[in-house]
Amino acid sequence: MIRSGTLLLLLLLGTAGAQAPQAAGQESVLVSAVISPPEVAAGAEVMLAVRATIPAGFHVYGIAPPELSSIPTSIALEDSSSFIPSGALREPRPATHYDEVFEVDVPWHSGTPEFTLPIRLSPSLAPGVHAVRGLFGYQLCDEKSCRIPTEAPFAAEVTVTGTVVAQGTAPPPPIIPAVTLDLSAADEAPAVAAEGGVKVLATFVGYDPSEERFLAFLRSRQGAVAADTRGGILPFVGGAILAGLLSILTPCVFPMIPITISFFSRMASGLRRESVLLAGTYSIGIIVAYTAIGLLVSILLGAGGVQNIASSPVMNLVLAGVLMFFTLNLLGMFEIRVSSGGMSGAQRQGRAGRVLTVLLMALGFTLASFTCTAGFVGALLVAASQGEVSWPLIGMLAYSTAFAFPFFLLALFPGWLASLPQAGGWMNRIKVAMGFLIFAATFKFLSNADAVLQWGLLSRTAVLTIWVITFLFLGLYLMGKLRLPHDEAEAGAVSVPRMFLSLAAFALALHLAFGLAGKPVWGALDGLLPPAESAASEEWSEDYDAALVQARREGKPVFVDFSGYTCTNCKLMEHKIFTLPAVQREFEKFVRVRLFTDGGPQKKRNQHLAQELGGTLALPLYVVLEPSR
Repeated sequence: MIRSGTLLLLLLLGTAGAQAPQAAGQESVLVSAVISPPEVAAGAEVMLAVRATIPAGFHVYGIAPPELSSIPTSIALEDSSSFIPSGALREPRPATHYDEVFEVDVPWHSGTPEFTLPIRLSPSLAPGVHAVRGLFGYQLCDEKSCRIPTEAPFAAEVTVTGTVVAQGTAPPPPIIPAVTLDLSAADEAPAVAAEGGVKVLATFVGYDPSEERFLAFLRSRQGAVAADTRGGILPFVGGAILAGLLSILTPCVFPMIPITISFFSRMASGLRRESVLLAGTYSIGIIVAYTAIGLLVSILLGAGGVQNIASSPVMNLVLAGVLMFFTLNLLGMFEIRVSSGGMSGAQRQGRAGRVLTVLLMALGFTLASFTCTAGFVGALLVAASQGEVSWPLIGMLAYSTAFAFPFFLLALFPGWLASLPQAGGWMNRIKVAMGFLIFAATFKFLSNADAVLQWGLLSRTAVLTIWVITFLFLGLYLMGKLRLPHDEAEAGAVSVPRMFLSLAAFALALHLAFGLAGKPVWGALDGLLPPAESAASEEWSEDYDAALVQARREGKPVFVDFSGYTCTNCKLMEHKIFTLPAVQREFEKFVRVRLFTDGGPQKKRNQHLAQELGGTLALPLYVVLEPSR
């Protein structure tokens, strides 16, 4: 029931609201109630769901607002001896409003929120139809004033069978199934029921821009049994090679491209044999380091180790610091000069010193980019955690070889440039341009740390603003209107390639500026940005157990989105696939829940759910469930 002290205070403060025009005072909340399941044994537990229809322009408060700031919404049962509350009242995710009178954030609801209360039936209830009656307590408010707190009656029917359930016995909670299903194995295989609780209908792993394939997954109600999803060594290796090549296109790996070119431009001697040796050493170092680190992480940290590293705020802040260091160096703020060791030391020590420096660079590259490729690597390490050592080893070798090959070419590129006549001026401009790009990429890692720690310091608007200014400066620099240290004085006209590159920089800045106004941003860049707040996010629950209860009550399947605060591909799927009209229509048929596996208070549990329901910790991961009744 309503707290008397709070009620008295609100009556004193809200007198003006109570004397609003009569038409407004007649506004009220309509409530309806339903019991799920509608037919149970005496002594069993049921779920009471009360749906409130709130008039447009009004709201009611949440069930647990700050003390004395508002009248909380409540549910009181009329017959508490026959129908006994067996848990806390639950509410959907409320909106938050700052109350200037009490100087606190207050939760409230508008529209048609649904409140749920678990109830245990008395074992002494006679068989037949019984009415569960109660009062829905609320205070109706608009932007200017609040009405007098009131209570709306409700009633819901439940049929009691003659079978008595022993008092204190509750239905078993949902059990996470051990059997996982994969849509990629076969499209028409029968679904396999897990023991208790839920049935996995289908899984969908990884970034896939195909609308047709994702829609087929959503429409599937007979997922495929994952007997052997690898299909043999050749398809497995082929998939690893393809994933390695595609990882180059992952937005968070982009900063490694200019870093590699800049590094080898300093190491280049102009000799073809020397360039091939250093590029080959670099590639082999990446392959060995990638494979060794991947298997080592799986042994020491378990299957979730890669994801934990990738989402670590400390790791992301360290990477952001490293990229900022390279940014300042490429822009000419300082030069890297090391008296012994480093690049200059390596040149004095001859070929052996340069090889050692390149190997150290390969190790640094691996550490920096390893966290960005956790999707495929995570799937391999889950297999390793299940005792399959040979397959992850082969997969990691194939993956890292394909991943390293483009960087072998990039390492050769500066040596070829060094042999060209008069390459110094325009190579310096390329270096500075890459410095601007790395500076923009730094905010990907800073926003990762900010998202996991939930500080809220780097909003989407803040990052977009920084990017707009950065690409404007890049365009001015390429046009020769902005000079930095080590730039040569220019007396001639700007070349045609530079003019087109500067136009591209200005066009990108303009495109991002439209993003500040709420327009869509190009998908590859959108995945690097902090997520935009939207009304659509309110349709997603973050409570797995509550989603199962709602699905049983509404007779809907559950769509589970295993996502990550730092998962770029997850954001790309959400922006490019989830927003499609056909996908939106299919989503209406599901109870949707989004579980973050790289941060938040439920991180460990969500990782366990991902591995048990989907058989992998790779992201993005989508699972369709059918709760048992």
